[in-house]
Amino acid sequence: MSGHDSSSERPRQEGFCYLIGCEAMPSLFKIGRTSRNPYERIAEISAATGIPVKFNLICAIFVIDCYFIESHLHQKFEGRRINQAREFFQFNDVSDARNNFVSAISENAHMIDIMGFTNVQHGAGVATLKREILDLERKNALLESSLVKLQNEKNNLKSTITHLQNSLHVLAHDTQVNYEQRISGEKSKHDKYIHSLEQQLELFRNLCRDNPYDLALQIHERWSKNRQG
Repeated sequence: MSGHDSSSERPRQEGFCYLIGCEAMPSLFKIGRTSRNPYERIAEISAATGIPVKFNLICAIFVIDCYFIESHLHQKFEGRRINQAREFFQFNDVSDARNNFVSAISENAHMIDIMGFTNVQHGAGVATLKREILDLERKNALLESSLVKLQNEKNNLKSTITHLQNSLHVLAHDTQVNYEQRISGEKSKHDKYIHSLEQQLELFRNLCRDNPYDLALQIHERWSKNRQG
């Protein structure tokens, strides 16, 4: 990268800056950029003629201007570059390459998107991640809608239970009132019947005391009437 910052002359291009390597070249690593899924770009590079084994993704970081960060990385590791026409840099091993790569990008932390160190282990490119976010937002909206429906159903059930409890209370009260009224009516009839018997008994006692013959005659007459009836 030259002293003149060309990033101010073009729109920013969000994307990934990646670090890749392969077993055939254990100390050489390629540093590049892509606005697509890093795995797609690695597959393209691995398919090129002359590559003995496929490349492996070591690290990929999503930034808001991948052109600027890639240029910064190439300038940062200029002394490690083995060929000015190629994007390969020499490091001791994978760990050394990764640490230097992350440290260099961290020097431009303001360029790192809020998504931070994006997980690309499942092949999640920029567009894929955005679709996943939208999908999660839709699912969240559906869950919130379902939660509202469940809450309404819960309130309806509580209202129904309260109504049934009130109806049961009224029914129990009415049943108790009807039962008490029936008992009271039966008691009143029995009291009247007992009173009538007591009056008849008193009459018989008086007749027996005054004229036993008349009592026998009245009993005979009543018996005769009942028989004829």
